[in-house]
Amino acid sequence: MLSSLIILIKVPMQIFIEKKVDKLVFRAYSSICKLNNCRGNQMSNFNQAVTAVHSMTASEIDLMVEAIKLRRTALARGSVRKLSVGDLVKFTGKRGETVRGSVVKLNRKTAIVNSQGQQWRVTASLLSTC
Repeated sequence: MLSSLIILIKVPMQIFIEKKVDKLVFRAYSSICKLNNCRGNQMSNFNQAVTAVHSMTASEIDLMVEAIKLRRTALARGSVRKLSVGDLVKFTGKRGETVRGSVVKLNRKTAIVNSQGQQWRVTASLLSTC
């Protein structure tokens, strides 16, 4: 049987945590791969990881979920660091329209964007500069 597969997950402050892959991570990665047409060895590694998930304990899964949350936080804050107040940005609204505006305020993970008198609270990773 497959020995447990260890994957390095990068978290804030360049610390690496070694933990087993959670089934939810595999599902998310599979969805991304379908969008990006990933093939070959990467999917093979994740198939092995899914097999290893079956031997995980609840506490190991909890550690993995925490590591994923830390990584998501680091990515979101990194997106905010690339912006500054007054930057002209654009994003896709809920109805599919492209909204252009300027950054009014930066929060930890989001930005307040003023567009034609309306203010939008947008996740920073969804913003791109004009």
